[in-house]
Amino acid sequence: VQSEPAPRTDLTKLIRKENAKTLRRWQDGFADYGVLPELAQRMTPLSDALCALIAKSPAPDETLIAIEDYFRALPPGGQYLRLLAENPQLLQDILGPLTQGGAMARLLHHSPHVVDMLIEQRGNALLTREDRERLGSFVDAQRDYEGQLEAMRAYVNEVLYLAYLAASRGEVSAVDAREHLTLLATEALEKTMSLVEKGTCEGKELLSVVGYGKLGMVEMMPESDLDVVFFAHSADGL
Repeated sequence: VQSEPAPRTDLTKLIRKENAKTLRRWQDGFADYGVLPELAQRMTPLSDALCALIAKSPAPDETLIAIEDYFRALPPGGQYLRLLAENPQLLQDILGPLTQGGAMARLLHHSPHVVDMLIEQRGNALLTREDRERLGSFVDAQRDYEGQLEAMRAYVNEVLYLAYLAASRGEVSAVDAREHLTLLATEALEKTMSLVEKGTCEGKELLSVVGYGKLGMVEMMPESDLDVVFFAHSADGL
C-alpha cells in the first residue's frame, strides 16, 4: 500500500499527527476548502506563508488550529482564500491578530467577513462618517428584527477590528483611537436603541441612555466595558 506523501515543508516534528493532515491539505492547493484544482498553483504563496508562520510559532499546533478554524468559518467556495493568497498585506492583517489571540482574534472568529471591510478600507486607517452611514444602511435593510440585531453585531465587530488594527500599527494616535472607539460605542447604542424601539415599541422613542466611565469621558479603549444606564419612558414618567 502506497503511503501518503509527506508535507513539502517538514513541520511534522513540530505538530501533532492529526494536524499534519490539515497542513497537507493546505499544501495541496486548498481543494478541500472549495478552491478549484486548476488554481492550486496560485495558492502556493498562502500555504508557504502559513508554514513559515507555524514554524516560527512557540505553539505551532495552537497556531495551526486557530488558522484552520478561521478558514472553516469563511463562506465556502475558496474565494476568500484566493484573496489572502493574492494580497500579502491582507494576509498579514488577518494572520497576525488571529494567531496572537486576544480581542482581535475573538472579533475575527465572531465576524470572519471582516476581510471584506479590510479590502474596502485599504489605505484608510479609520472609517469615515459616510462609511459608517453606508454600513448602517445595511443593518436597516435586513428583513426582521433579529436579522437587524445580528447585522449590528457584525458591523460593530468589523469596525472595532479596523480601529484595533490602525492603533496597533501606529496609524492613529491614542487620542484619536479613544475618540473613534467612543464614537463607535455611541453610534452603536443609538442604532441599537432605534432598532429595539421599532421592533418592540411600535416606533415610539421610549428609551434613553446615559453613559458613565470611559464612555462618558470619551476615553474608550480596546475591551473597555460600556457603563450605561437605560431609562424607559412611560405614561407615568421615567
